[in-house]
Amino acid sequence: MNTTCLTFLAALRSVGTACAMAAVGVYLHRREFVFGNGKKTLALISQQVTIPLFLFTKIIYCNQDWSDEPCPNITDNLNDIWVLIFWPVFVVGCGIFVGWVVATLTKTPQRQRRSVLASCAFGNSTGLPITLLTVIHANYPSTTELGNID
Repeated sequence: MNTTCLTFLAALRSVGTACAMAAVGVYLHRREFVFGNGKKTLALISQQVTIPLFLFTKIIYCNQDWSDEPCPNITDNLNDIWVLIFWPVFVVGCGIFVGWVVATLTKTPQRQRRSVLASCAFGNSTGLPITLLTVIHANYPSTTELGNID
């Protein structure tokens, strides 16, 4: 299979995973398994516990599988992450710009412009990208470019 087809299939699987997760949430809501403050509690647990723990374990993970190779040195990669200091400012700035363009093009009433800007600038930027990237990564062998990124 060529690379385009593999990428399309990996993207399709990741979107399918996200849709399945959303479907479970809708099912739990409609059956009233989770209601009221339970939804807020689950969102807080996800944002403040499970996502940070997931990212932390991805950083320090070392697959031993009985090999003699040493674990990678995390501090060697710290020189590459300096951009993360400025990245949130860039993303929020781009979101404000996109919100301004959308509000201008759609002639949003003045009383709602701030809501449009805030919605675009501070969108949900954690859950869906992590799901998509994790599933895409899992669908590639470690010999490919996308499969060997960790």
